[in-house]
Amino acid sequence: MNRSNDLYQKVTDEIIAALEKGVLPWVRPWREGEPVVPMNALSGRFYHGINIPLLWNSAERQGYENDRWLTFTQIRNAGGNIHKGERSTLAVFYLPQQREVVDSNGNTVLDADGNPKVMSYAVVREFRLFNIQQCEGLPEAFSQPVVMVDDPIAATEQVTRQSAVMITHRRQNRAYYSPGRDCIIMPHPEQFTSREDYYGTLLHELTHATGHASRLNRDGITAGKHTFGDPTYSFEELVAEMGAAFLCAHVGIQSKLQHDSYIASWLKVLQQDKKAIFRASGLARNACEYLLERAQQPVSAERMTFISTAEHPALPFFSTPINLRNPINSFAPNLTAPKGKIQRVKGKRVKGERAYPKRGFPSSFELQVRWLSSLTPVTYLCKLQGIHCVTAFLHLKIHWE
Repeated sequence: MNRSNDLYQKVTDEIIAALEKGVLPWVRPWREGEPVVPMNALSGRFYHGINIPLLWNSAERQGYENDRWLTFTQIRNAGGNIHKGERSTLAVFYLPQQREVVDSNGNTVLDADGNPKVMSYAVVREFRLFNIQQCEGLPEAFSQPVVMVDDPIAATEQVTRQSAVMITHRRQNRAYYSPGRDCIIMPHPEQFTSREDYYGTLLHELTHATGHASRLNRDGITAGKHTFGDPTYSFEELVAEMGAAFLCAHVGIQSKLQHDSYIASWLKVLQQDKKAIFRASGLARNACEYLLERAQQPVSAERMTFISTAEHPALPFFSTPINLRNPINSFAPNLTAPKGKIQRVKGKRVKGERAYPKRGFPSSFELQVRWLSSLTPVTYLCKLQGIHCVTAFLHLKIHWE
């Protein structure tokens, strides 16, 4: 057995040992003033991938109250010392690589489309870290409190809003992502025990949604329908659970994740494949970074603009009925229609020609919004430039700038 394979097994054994005790090593232990994920105390850089659960689990198991780590050399160079008898924590350098496949003659092997076949592999080695709580004589700057997210709920809503994934609510007890419709179905927020649990569940489903072919194209989502307990399903659930945990840490949400019924299936996946936790943590990191990067992207307009037909008489009408009830997005629940002249649109009585969004929405288009006088629960889906807007009791008109 080579050193890489031995390291894969060593890491997997640590994760399995935690799961067998009912501990989820990828869920952040909440400590005020600490970084959102384990951090190098000298460089300020966050550790990624499999190192997040490894370091969180080590800190929790040994009772450390911070998430800052250093190598032996960094401690010495900073003028510090390690307390006598302290033991280091395992960390992993993991660098995915690709290379073209060649035959015995050194010629590049082509696939059915004539493109070079590519083989994926990884450079893997272990290194050792010490928590700063194991040290003395370090600069005070290494332990300065970290400024936390001011409003975790607002930060989570920003991630949700900018994800461009359609979300709707139903009176049911199950949350799920539908790959075929590219839509998340959620129970109503009041059905959850807390807002944090609602958003934690939503982030789990958003992680699933990143696997759509139009986003990160992950096999667990694009390879077809799978049933509970099969390896592909269990692996995708592991990715979604880790992704949600990483996202919760970044936005500051303390949520009970959806793990109870999955631990046995995750253990089976890890016991059968010692590289699975590396792949899952890497895919979870990709999903987390994808959503966080989108949340920080500048928008083309500070606020969605609502316009009148009088100003734009040639606007095309765009409304596609879909069978959804109780939809939500960033603006639909917050619209108000003032009293106004009764008009006719496609034979229906409507009133009001302006509405006010509660907050900005990422878009490069304008909408004409008219409230139906009859509150029939009809919903319209507007899907433009990758942005999904679900609105209740509305007709939409689109004006391209």
